[in-house]
Amino acid sequence: MKLMNKITSDYNGTVEEILVKNEEVVEFDQVIMRIKLDKN
Repeated sequence: MKLMNKITSDYNGTVEEILVKNEEVVEFDQVIMRIKLDKN
């Protein structure tokens, strides 16, 4: 069974890099992606 959770952000930007592999177990507070912030 797959569980998909909606992820929200307080920032606007573009995902630059995904830091985890598909099906890799992640832990609470682990960085999973890098985001390039939009200039406002």
